[in-house]
Amino acid sequence: MSFSWWNAFKRYGLSLRHIFIKQRLLIAFLITSLLPVVFVAFYSYREHEKAVNNKISTYSQQLVDEITRNAARELKQYGTFSENIIMNNTVQSKLFQMNDLSIDEKSNIYTQLESEFSQQVYRIGNLSGKHS
Repeated sequence: MSFSWWNAFKRYGLSLRHIFIKQRLLIAFLITSLLPVVFVAFYSYREHEKAVNNKISTYSQQLVDEITRNAARELKQYGTFSENIIMNNTVQSKLFQMNDLSIDEKSNIYTQLESEFSQQVYRIGNLSGKHS
């Protein structure tokens, strides 16, 4: 014997003939009006969830790309700065003489190097968000 909804209604006393017309109409109205609303709400929720996830994914990827570009630019600035220090004439000529120089001569060299590299140090400080 197979299960059917009609037999279930009869078994539990839920026969449609025993329900008043007013209650049947109310049940039919609720089914026909609420079922589409529930379906539309569920569909809208799913579509909105997909859209939000897509937006978050896109934003995250853009953020990672921007951070990557900023890091590469900052590394390039540090690389250029270190090359400028290495290739600087004052550094090259005075590096091996530092132990033999007096304190005043060393101070003059430090001042000269500071004036030569202050602009680059300032740019790197601004690039990395440090203000020194």
